[in-house]
Amino acid sequence: MKLTFIKITVAAFAFVAASVAQASTIEQLILDDNAGNVATIDVDNLGFVTCGGACGSLTFSPAITPHTSLVVTGTLGQFTLNVTGTAGATAIYPTLQNLTQINAASQTAGTLTTLFTDTDYCLGGGGCFGSAFDLTLTNNPDTAIKNSSTTFAAYADSANTIPAGTLIGAPSTPTTLTGVSSSDQSYMNPGGPSGSLSSLTNTTFTGKGSVQTTFQISTVAEVPEPSTFALFGLGAGLFALGVRRRKA
Repeated sequence: MKLTFIKITVAAFAFVAASVAQASTIEQLILDDNAGNVATIDVDNLGFVTCGGACGSLTFSPAITPHTSLVVTGTLGQFTLNVTGTAGATAIYPTLQNLTQINAASQTAGTLTTLFTDTDYCLGGGGCFGSAFDLTLTNNPDTAIKNSSTTFAAYADSANTIPAGTLIGAPSTPTTLTGVSSSDQSYMNPGGPSGSLSSLTNTTFTGKGSVQTTFQISTVAEVPEPSTFALFGLGAGLFALGVRRRKA
């Protein structure tokens, strides 16, 4: 009986050790109040969510399905936050990623930086990158701080790094929106069809109040050229002819 218990215990520890050894970060949200408080929330390939840095006043689920939505609320320094990063498995293709600052309220003037990354696009974690990326941006501050602004930047990396390292749309980006404003932009894909994708927002508050932002990254889904359609049609015709001959 004792030997059986030991075997079960050893097996349990082996399972835990194997799980830890296999765990690696595949999704990440970094929050920075630019006053010394930085929180890094990581999602590993098993779905466990951990936080490093100034995490004491932040709330998030301890586990999620990998490559899905990561929601973080609470406070960081002078900011009250409600941020959602929607990753590749949750986004509806051709949308690849959404970073939504549902409400970020500040007690005084300051800057909040948010960086969201997901990996494994076109590798099981989300849709593939097409030939171009579409960036949809909105900035919506309170009337009392109507001149508050947000700078947006998107990054892709075929090496699947966290965060992604190649700026999409360079040198035309990053893009800054001031006041209640929005923008739609399209840029060529600087790399291949797979890898990691990062959304960065840098919101500058002119005083006490709140700013809502949305940042959507979509891709241009590839459409077969007319010659490709012709080949499909020729193939279908030959197949039908072969079926008729076999029946004859």
